[in-house]
Amino acid sequence: MNYNSTIDVYGAGKRAGVCIPVLKKYFRINAIFDSSKEKVGSIYHGKSILSPSDPMMGDNPIVVTVFDISSVMQTLRNHGLTKNIYWCASNSSRDLIIVEVEYDDSLLLKYDKIFKLSVNQEDPLLIKEDSLEFQEGKPRIFNIASPSDFDGPGGPVACLRNMWLANLEYRMIDNLYTACPAVVYVPKNGDGISNIEEAGIRTISIAKGLSEVMRKHSNSNDHLTFFLNICRLAAFLEDLDRRFRFTNDDVFLLQDTFILLAFMYQFPDLKRIATAYHGQGTMSSELKKSNPHILDAIDDAQLLQLSKVKHWIFPSKGASEGFLHTATPAMREAAKSCEFHVAYNGYEKKELLSPDNDFVAFLDSVKADAIFASASFLYRNKGVERIPKILAKFKSSTGIKIHWILVGGGEMEKEVEAAIEDNLEESDYTWFRERFANQDNIFALFSKADFYIMMHRVSVFDLSTLQAMSYECVPFLSDVGGNKELCGFDNGLLCNPEESDLRLNRFMKDNRWDKTLLEICKNNNATIIVDNFNNRKFLSGYYDVLRDL
Repeated sequence: MNYNSTIDVYGAGKRAGVCIPVLKKYFRINAIFDSSKEKVGSIYHGKSILSPSDPMMGDNPIVVTVFDISSVMQTLRNHGLTKNIYWCASNSSRDLIIVEVEYDDSLLLKYDKIFKLSVNQEDPLLIKEDSLEFQEGKPRIFNIASPSDFDGPGGPVACLRNMWLANLEYRMIDNLYTACPAVVYVPKNGDGISNIEEAGIRTISIAKGLSEVMRKHSNSNDHLTFFLNICRLAAFLEDLDRRFRFTNDDVFLLQDTFILLAFMYQFPDLKRIATAYHGQGTMSSELKKSNPHILDAIDDAQLLQLSKVKHWIFPSKGASEGFLHTATPAMREAAKSCEFHVAYNGYEKKELLSPDNDFVAFLDSVKADAIFASASFLYRNKGVERIPKILAKFKSSTGIKIHWILVGGGEMEKEVEAAIEDNLEESDYTWFRERFANQDNIFALFSKADFYIMMHRVSVFDLSTLQAMSYECVPFLSDVGGNKELCGFDNGLLCNPEESDLRLNRFMKDNRWDKTLLEICKNNNATIIVDNFNNRKFLSGYYDVLRDL
């Protein structure tokens, strides 16, 4: 199937809505088919949806947008179609991966096939120059993360963005190239930028190393998604290499497991590598509930990384301890040959806020003696479902009026709902299940709240907690991992969620809740961030490792 070919699309669901606009850039879509009787005959992306039994089916290559390719292959076979069938996945408005599917008795996709990535005739990467001049004679340092959203919250992309911003201010790292699949920031007049003239379908061969990890595991949809993500990133790295021509003199900081895997397979001969790890435990411990079928493959992938990459950077000592605590015995053994470094997250308070008016009005309406804030994606290691019981105990121990404001949704919503129902009254909480489009709303919440509460099972060095502390929130955390370092200044509350001691005496005087003691602690927290967890120290932690490479 070539660029500008005429194709038919199978599938008119949610995924098709993402894939079809991208397909239209590269192919002529003749017809759209779907097996749902309710959809047949309706108009979708300007075309009438046809049934698979329509005689037109099979006249052109068929691109399947349905996730469960196995069931679709069976449907197509029932209509006598087993050839010229493709499966596509689009991870964003600019990425499209297409793989040809051959029918066999197992109805499984083979991982060692060659994938094809459609490349926009316009430049698929947005290249921006930053304000720092390129320094001749010094190595280039590539700081790369896999998420496409450069402004996304938390984790590798937040570290990527914060390093770039901190370096613009403190100018500590020369020749820093900051890259994710959406944008690349290049030092002014930086060398090695080539013109990309080719367009259309570009073939990429995924390195053999992927097969070492993936072959041992069942070819489930979870594994396929994992594999396709690595393929997408391998294509992105290939783009970077064509533009900047990687050499053995370059230094690479890879911000997450996915980009590190793709890099290892794409460039096995480049050795000046460090990786940052922002997970709360191993990836398999984080994915235990949402993707249980992929855990063995993920563990093998991280074992491979530990065996090949010497320098690992964690955001706290507790984060490295949490990683090893949740690692397999083989991973712990491999880690003995690695060097684990610590670069504490940094945060500098945003002074001018523009929160939404309706959210400000809501905050003004909240009346309580103690206001608690939590902002997080809800997955198991965050332990948000443990908070309602802690708050109920806090309320009964002090006799004060509380209000908990939770922002976030995710895989543990049902557990959080059940915990709230068992422990809190309606007047005790407000839950915003969707992430705020306006990040200033979160900062306004932290400014209003007295405590930032999170009951992690495994903790790294939580950026949200740093942000909350900078706005004078008192951290109220579980006594694990990096939380101990965040509360290492006699500045908050650490508790074991299973025990009754909440250490409330810190804010009690004559057995009464004392707001004055709380205000002193809040002021101390803002100072702690400025003195100990600023962006300069954060940047220097990474620079020390990169300089040695």
